[in-house]
Amino acid sequence: MDNEGKTDMDKMKKDEAVEKEDRLLALVSFVKPQIEKVKPETAARIIEGLQNEVKARGNGFVKHFGDSADQKMLGGSCWKQILRMNRETFNRGFNEIGITYNSEEEFNRISDGKTEFQGKLYCRVKTSYKKRTLYYENGELIESLTKTDPNNQELALAE
Repeated sequence: MDNEGKTDMDKMKKDEAVEKEDRLLALVSFVKPQIEKVKPETAARIIEGLQNEVKARGNGFVKHFGDSADQKMLGGSCWKQILRMNRETFNRGFNEIGITYNSEEEFNRISDGKTEFQGKLYCRVKTSYKKRTLYYENGELIESLTKTDPNNQELALAE
């Protein structure tokens, strides 16, 4: 590969990293006023982990915290490995940025594409099948929070 091709790839990687960081900052800025029980840094780590998983595995992915042998079967690391925090901190942090449903039935009763998020960035659904937990992102809200204004290239946070 010539130097010009390498430079273009380096620039693309740098642009992607900046875009990812801008996206994370926008999401943390949105949740920061709502956070009471965890530090913003903790919420940022959880949001970043969720963003990475949605990008890699799609919305509605299954993830265990780390106490289950099932995680090996699913492929990939557990939250405990990725975020390096205990279950209590993760749950407290997730509850600041997302909503938890304790059954698929509870989730399905109100699931219409918007209501299930109750204004939060994420929701998770605990299933009875092998005690798996499904994670969903509120794609519409996240997109509105992370849109860039083409006129000034700054994040245009939704009001």
